[in-house]
Amino acid sequence: MKINLQGKELEIVEVDFETHREEWNEYRLLDGGVVRVKLAILHVYRVLDEEGKPSSNRDGTPNFVVTSSTLVATKE
Repeated sequence: MKINLQGKELEIVEVDFETHREEWNEYRLLDGGVVRVKLAILHVYRVLDEEGKPSSNRDGTPNFVVTSSTLVATKE
């Protein structure tokens, strides 16, 4: 699969992962309700450079593309 990053078309490869911890953020509304929100990662992809090697930013931070879903639950 390819993506466009900073004007370059680069290859990405999916990286397997295990969920270590997923926590809910809880917000208490002034009307007494509660909204809970959690981000869940669906896929992680490593960006490869033009030579097929793992890509990094200038400071050495590796480049990843992440797809996610935001889960929302409410309580009255």
